[in-house]
Parts: sequence; structure tokens; C-alpha cells
Amino acid sequence: MTANGLISDEYDEINNNFDKVNDTLDATSPVSISAKNRNGIYRGKNLGTIASQSALETFLSEHSVTDETFNDLYLGDYFTISDGTYNKAWQIAGFDFAYNMGSMDTKARTVHHLAMFPRTQLTTSVMNETATTEGGYYNCYLRTTVLPEILTALQGVLGESHIIGYRDTVSTAVSTTAASAFVPSWTGCASSWSLIENTYIELISMDLVYGNRYNLYDGSYFSKPLPIFNFVNWSQASNRCNAWLRDVASSTSFALKLRRRCGLHYLCR
Repeated sequence: MTANGLISDEYDEINNNFDKVNDTLDATSPVSISAKNRNGIYRGKNLGTIASQSALETFLSEHSVTDETFNDLYLGDYFTISDGTYNKAWQIAGFDFAYNMGSMDTKARTVHHLAMFPRTQLTTSVMNETATTEGGYYNCYLRTTVLPEILTALQGVLGESHIIGYRDTVSTAVSTTAASAFVPSWTGCASSWSLIENTYIELISMDLVYGNRYNLYDGSYFSKPLPIFNFVNWSQASNRCNAWLRDVASSTSFALKLRRRCGLHYLCR
């Protein structure tokens, strides 16, 4: 079996050597590794399973998340959330990704946090029950019906206070006559957007993966890629399942990432 082009034994040896270096740094370094610097180190280690709010709070305390130390945590590290419905592994995609961004009303602006998204597909769903993008991503079926169910399942295990609100932008309307931003021969593109002061879980967007967008009205508030994508592509960090993006591709379809993971993300503290 191979992992990122390496045989399993070689991959395990690299991880073991990484852990030895990490232990030395954490034990002897006079200056802690900041969130900014941790966004420049990828590891991908299994951190176990979290099945209760108390287990999460122990995890956050042991790794000193709330004081920005993030002890022994790196990009790609993951833990399984045993929520009774999805029971999937979620990985660290960024440290303090929304820190100091947005208004004072959003916790992510002032609270140290982890940006997370799943390593494998959570569920399957249509974006809308009919072939339309009317109302943009903000009003689509997946966002208004499916995402709240996922959020409720996560909050039931992790606690509402540990999934924190952050500012984001989402498309709210679609022009059915304008040329597509994705394929010139198609018609339909997002034509307006709305700023949401407090959101908790959203589909991922093109700019969160690639750092750019095709249309001003698509994409996220951050307009930059999650740090994990500076080291691995979307396929390498997943089980290569298909996933929707929130970007509007035409008047009848949203963007689809083929052979990729379900593109959700949330902030945890």
C-alpha cells in the first residue's frame, strides 16, 4: 500500500521522525510555534476519536488551542467525531483562519480556533430539488436543509459553544441570461451576494481551495485558500469522492468537484 507516493513503512518512519522533532521543539523551544507558523507545516496524524463535549474540552486543553499554542497540532491532523449519524474524520485545514477578520460580533475574530473539514464524504445530496440555481447558494436546498442537520449533529457532540460563528459572503441571486463564469457557452452566473455576520458551517468554495474565483459574487469572505491546500491537493487529502462547491456554474448547476470530498468546513474552539 502506498501513501502520497511512499510505501507504508517509509511513511510511518517519516511520521515517527516528525513526532521526535515535534516533541523536542515543544519541550525545548523558548518560543512557541505560532498559528501563523503552524499554517506552514503539514503532518496528517490521526488524533483519535471525540465522542462528547467533555472529550473535546480535554482535547482543546491538552493542545492549548484557546491560548494560541496549538501544542502538537499541525495541518492535516484529524480526529473522528462520533456523532451517531455521520461518524467521520475531520481534519485541520487551518489555524486561526478567521482570526482578526470580520466584525466584533463574530467569535472567530477574537477567539483562537481550528478550521476543520471532513476527510471523507459525509452524505449525498442535491443542491436543489430541481435543475436551477435561482436564489444562489444562500437559498439552495443543501444549505437550508442539509447543512443545518449536519450542524445539529456536530453540536450534539461538541456543544454549541465550541462551533463558533464567523463572517462569510454567499451568492443570493443568479442572472439566467449572463454568460457563465465557468464555461463561455453556458448561461447563468451569480449576480449578487450577501454578507453573513455569523455562520457556522458552509460548503467550501473555489477560492478556499485555489485562492481565486471566477465571479465577484461567488466565493467566500476570505478570498484565500485554506492553508492545507498549500501542501496537498483536494484529491490527496480525501477518499476521492465527488463534492459540490458553492460557486454558481450556470443557471442550472452549481460547481462540482469530481472525485473529491464533501466540501464542508467549520471553526472549532
